[in-house]
Amino acid sequence: WAVGVGGTIVATADGGQSWQTLPSLPVTLYALVMAKAGPDGSEVLHVAGVAGVVAHSVDGGQSWRFTDSKAGSSRLGLWAGADGRVWCAGYPPALLLSTDGGVTWAAQPAPLRYARYPAPWYWVGLLLLPAMACSCL
Repeated sequence: WAVGVGGTIVATADGGQSWQTLPSLPVTLYALVMAKAGPDGSEVLHVAGVAGVVAHSVDGGQSWRFTDSKAGSSRLGLWAGADGRVWCAGYPPALLLSTDGGVTWAAQPAPLRYARYPAPWYWVGLLLLPAMACSCL
């Protein structure tokens, strides 16, 4: 899976030898993550992009449901835990958590304060560190 400019969403099932273009979204996207949701273990795709856009799909990216993230910052990173929680970080600083498959998002207090300015790579790093620590990447 990959996302990008103009809401582009592409998927591969053969390790990148070929790509399928899915219906695009009306905004530039910065992040995509697949998460398990619900007791049946169904897969949910989450995307995040400019102006606070957060959306999720339960049908493999054929249709999307947009969610009001209640923060206007650009969404730069997503991380999904094995427990079904999905985290979203953005700039200007915003850290959001969804515990219901991306239907709703709640703002979370920042775990650390960056002394000079809240650089975007700082927030994205907060999402990548847990994944790197568990060798999920």
